[in-house]
Amino acid sequence: MRTLLKIAAALLIGALLPPEPGMAGDCPAKREDCHFTVLTIPFESDDAGELGRNVSLTIQHQIFRKFLLSLPAEPEDICCLPNDTIAVLAWGQLSEQDHDEAIRRANEMGSTQLVLWGKAWPWREYVVVQPYLSVVGPPRELDPQVRICCTNTRGIDRIRPFTKDGEWRIWEIAEDDANGDARKLYIDRFPRELYDLPQISLDANDVEQFRSLAGLPIYANNNGRVGRLLDGVTTDSSIKALQHVGEWTLVDEPRGWIKLPVVDAGQIVEFIGGLMHFLRGNWERARTSFEAVAQDEAGSSSVRVDAALLLAATEYRLDASCGGCQHAIDIAKGINPYSVTTARFELMARIAQGGPGNEVATLLAELTENRALFPPEDPFTQRAVEFLREPAR
Repeated sequence: MRTLLKIAAALLIGALLPPEPGMAGDCPAKREDCHFTVLTIPFESDDAGELGRNVSLTIQHQIFRKFLLSLPAEPEDICCLPNDTIAVLAWGQLSEQDHDEAIRRANEMGSTQLVLWGKAWPWREYVVVQPYLSVVGPPRELDPQVRICCTNTRGIDRIRPFTKDGEWRIWEIAEDDANGDARKLYIDRFPRELYDLPQISLDANDVEQFRSLAGLPIYANNNGRVGRLLDGVTTDSSIKALQHVGEWTLVDEPRGWIKLPVVDAGQIVEFIGGLMHFLRGNWERARTSFEAVAQDEAGSSSVRVDAALLLAATEYRLDASCGGCQHAIDIAKGINPYSVTTARFELMARIAQGGPGNEVATLLAELTENRALFPPEDPFTQRAVEFLREPAR
């Protein structure tokens, strides 16, 4: 089984198709510096872990499929993406299936920001899955001076959502004060660190296919059989997924197509996809994923709210006037109008939007009036009051 897990990990650590000739020369940052990791843990199950491993492989493949199908279309985006390390879907173990252990394991790895783990159990012809997602923090192993992936030609800095000191900047507004000094207001954490994602049901036959990746037939295109992967293949053979088209995945060494099922992992894959794009600073693709999750009325309410809030933060990255932010805030407030987290994001949106009803005096008065709604000594509230009281240039 250890060999099979190595094969699975190798298959799912993907290499992107290379950019068009001439695009890579204008990149302002080193390609290898845009790097982060999603760690997938074998799900807990009652059969000595075999079912849990299969479930993890199934979901992991869908995450990678979603990611690769979401390549950015803009040349300036493509040139700033690394070839092999844009997203590593790593495979690991936890001594205990809980959030604290997931964070500890991720910190050991250094570059991991997301950990997917959970439980799985058979039910009739299905496998029921309860997934959890732990959000860790900015990568710690990279040079903090080279974390700019790309600069948008429209003038908006496409800086990844953390500082050179390794702190989150989920949303930051920077302006000059009356003396010409920079003043900043920011949200420095994701809406939550642990996501209790909605349960999903997978077809047991689909999960069964992931008991072994060795021996899968390889096809020259979609109908011509070439050969089979051998049991002795390991990660040293550099088997990588190059492209996904429907149920087909192009792999190399030996190069050819394998057919794997597309399973319905729903909100899980879409939300993780949004976080992956957000972490990379690929704002257009993050917006697409977060919008889909936020609008999914059949999904988890808490995940929809957070997707809407991160959608607002993403809209600001795309348009500093925050033209699309209110739409996202309205979705979040429509689901839960009493969330303190939503109130923080809404204030950021109103400051960015400006205009009638969002004047500094109005916002400061409302913040002062509603101060009791926020936790005592809330750092964001203190920063917001100082930001609003300091006159802009």
